[in-house]
This record gives sequence, structure tokens and C-alpha cells, in this order.
Amino acid sequence: MNAITVGIVGPLERAKVWERRLRPFASIKEVIISNHLSAIGDVEASIILENDGNCFEDALQAVRLGQHVFIISPIPTDRQIVEKLYHAAEESNVVLQFANWATFSQSSQWMLNHVYKPKLIHIRRDIPRNDFLVYDAPFERIWMEDLGLTIKWMNSTIHHIEANLISLNPDEEIAIQIYVRFDNGSTAVIFVNTMSSEARHERFAANQTMTVQCDVARQSLKIAHTGSQSKHFFERKEFNDSEPADIAINLFLKSIQLKKPSPFSGYEALQLVNTIQKVKERVTY
Repeated sequence: MNAITVGIVGPLERAKVWERRLRPFASIKEVIISNHLSAIGDVEASIILENDGNCFEDALQAVRLGQHVFIISPIPTDRQIVEKLYHAAEESNVVLQFANWATFSQSSQWMLNHVYKPKLIHIRRDIPRNDFLVYDAPFERIWMEDLGLTIKWMNSTIHHIEANLISLNPDEEIAIQIYVRFDNGSTAVIFVNTMSSEARHERFAANQTMTVQCDVARQSLKIAHTGSQSKHFFERKEFNDSEPADIAINLFLKSIQLKKPSPFSGYEALQLVNTIQKVKERVTY
């Protein structure tokens, strides 16, 4: 791939941070920063940052101009927005990547690549109440990234969903358990509790030959797998401090170079939004 020009659209200070992340890549010849998409000119790819306006309109316009686009913003839960972006990217034949950060951690990338076709995924996240209040985001933002990771990982049509939600009052949701069965027979459970006394975030996955338990905060894995003659082996893996943002940028550029879909594309984002709607429809109190 020839070196490309990348535009970063969004608030100046945040754009400078993302520009620094791009510096190590020899595949980038120039980076142009602006608050406005129209000001970055003719570029091959754009990074669209969340802003006070509508970053998704900027992203849609960039895709229609034939630019590869990485949207640095929480994935919208409005199906129409995601659907427009997905279809526009397909029509323009460009790479579209959403910032589902759970997918881009080093531990998640290892698990996606090594635990092939998991039969079971179990995710638990406990958050102290004060931490959740400081987080200052809708409750669904706590669990939707793990749900997005699960959908991508299973790579199968959803057969059935159940969801139990606990609320102190209609405006104060504190816990949820989501159960998903897929057409291939695999199952996933996601449990989130925002009234915990201590923080914990764990992901467990298993197939016929391997189980992996991930401590998300520590980015560490406990792995058990079966070798020849049914012997069992156990190991641990510790990952360094590479941020999901750096991994996401690297994978975005690789997708452009290899002309393949991004690790969390418009298709995965649309699947996630559709599943979130099903969760809301099936939730019981």
C-alpha cells in the first residue's frame, strides 16, 4: 500500500492526541487536523472524533466521499444511523470501523484468535456505585461493548435472548443479566452489577479444547487446554500496557492495506444495535 494521507476531524486537543498515535506508522505520509470535514481536503482516510455536533453525519459524508473511516465515539443505538453508515460503506467499498473498545484490548485480540468457535462465554462486571456515578453514561453503555465483543466472537445468528434487569426505581438501573443462545448451540451470559463493594471485570470462554479466564483490568489470562493423549496443560499470559486505541489504529490501517473488513465494522455494529433492541424488548424486572 502506498503511504496515505489521513484526516482527523474533531476538537483540536483530542485530535492532537490521535495525531501522535499515528506518527509511528510508515504507511501514513501526512495527517491533517480540522474541526470541520470540509477543511481536511482530499484524504484517503478519516478519523472522526466525537464532538458537540453530529460526528455520525461527518462520518457518513466522509464515507460517501470514498474515504475509509474510523469513528471514535460510542456506538449509536439508533439503528437508522448505523444502517446508513453500513450501507454507504458497502456502496463506496471503503473500510468502516467503530470504536467497540472491548474488541481492541490485547487480551481480547488473543482470545478472538485462539479460542475459535467458543461454546460458552461468560462475562461478569462488578462496579462500585461511586465509580458508576462518576462514569456519567447511560447504563446500557456498561454492557453493550461486552455484548458487541460476544456477538463478533460467536459469529452465529442469535436464536434466543433473555434479560433480567434490576432497578431501584424506573430511572436507576443497577444490574442486568443477559442470556443469549446462538443458532450453533453456543451460549453467552453477561452480568453487570453497579452496586458492588469492589471492582471486577472478568471474561471466560471455552471450546472443546481450551478454556480461558481473563482479568480485564490486569490484562492477564489463565489458560487451560488439552494436548495430545488428552493431557492437560495450564499457562498464564500477561500483556503489556498497549492501549486499545493504539491496537485499533493499527488494525484499521491493516484493514485498509489488506482491503478487508475492519475488526469491528458496520456489519458488527448493526448486529449489535439490533441485539440491544432485542434485549430491551425482552427485559423483565
